[in-house]
Amino acid sequence: MLRAVILFIASSLLSASLVAAPQFTQRLANGESLTVVVYGTSLTEQGAWPELMQAELHRRYKGRIHLINGAMSGQTSKWGVMNIEDRVIQKRPDVLFIEFAINDAHRRFEIDVDDTRRNFRRMVQRVKKALPECEIILMTMSDAKGEAEYNRQFRLHEYYQAVRDVAAENGLTLIDLYPQWQRLRLGDEGLYDRYMPDGLHPTEEAARHFIIPALIKELESQKSPVRF
Repeated sequence: MLRAVILFIASSLLSASLVAAPQFTQRLANGESLTVVVYGTSLTEQGAWPELMQAELHRRYKGRIHLINGAMSGQTSKWGVMNIEDRVIQKRPDVLFIEFAINDAHRRFEIDVDDTRRNFRRMVQRVKKALPECEIILMTMSDAKGEAEYNRQFRLHEYYQAVRDVAAENGLTLIDLYPQWQRLRLGDEGLYDRYMPDGLHPTEEAARHFIIPALIKELESQKSPVRF
């Protein structure tokens, strides 16, 4: 029994050590100007969070952000791999945010969880090879409800777990928003519905009052935890 407990603690400490402390905000605090690319689905292309993040970080830090939105609505991690050269690497970002799992889970794309894990690994590997100094930040995003949840086979959590796995494997910062959306849904479904009236895409109000505070808290934490 004692041996099992010791092994469990050791493995937990190892998992924690595999997740990088974010350097992004520290570099902004030092006054650096950084190119930031955000890459993903409609949650990023049409979402308010990238610009609101930029504005909030400009308010907090003397460093500046040149924001490039490389996302594309209706796309998946397969598209992400195919387009990462033009939409990411050629922009030579200092910091890169990646999210695609919300669409990978959609039944019409026929992408399984292992495909998601593989595609995220490929994106990370290609960026690391081309831009070894780039800080890569992986994200889980919003929940899905109603038809959007049905279309995602009620398995969205499995796809988000694949993103967590890749972050841990590569020692990357993880912004894990999905559990916070789940807690909101359980605790205040009325507010949840107001923040995401179509069951998938957060409103600007949600981005301002829910997503950005959570995202900034993660970025400013000493370590970005992997949540299972």
